[in-house]
Amino acid sequence: MNSCTYYTYIVYLIIRCPGCLSFTYVDKYQKWKLCPVCSETINPGKVQVYLDVETPSEAEIITRQLQKYLKEKRKKDLDEEEIQQIREEYAGWVRSHPPV
Repeated sequence: MNSCTYYTYIVYLIIRCPGCLSFTYVDKYQKWKLCPVCSETINPGKVQVYLDVETPSEAEIITRQLQKYLKEKRKKDLDEEEIQQIREEYAGWVRSHPPV
């Protein structure tokens, strides 16, 4: 009999607060999140998911980078092309860094 190892990853979703527009993240099973900036209650099912990542530390780094990017570009939000580019770059990074 073959023994298989299954890994369960909790996926973290990068979202934005509809109140203050700051980036934050939730695990994919959370029903709501309190915004750490403005304390608005966020329903993850009703906001856009920009990216899903594997760890909270990745989510922290990416949320800061996205906020910085928008500030530098003086933009209010990412367009669909930018979101797709971010997803592709992250997928490439994950493929080049297999789990240990």
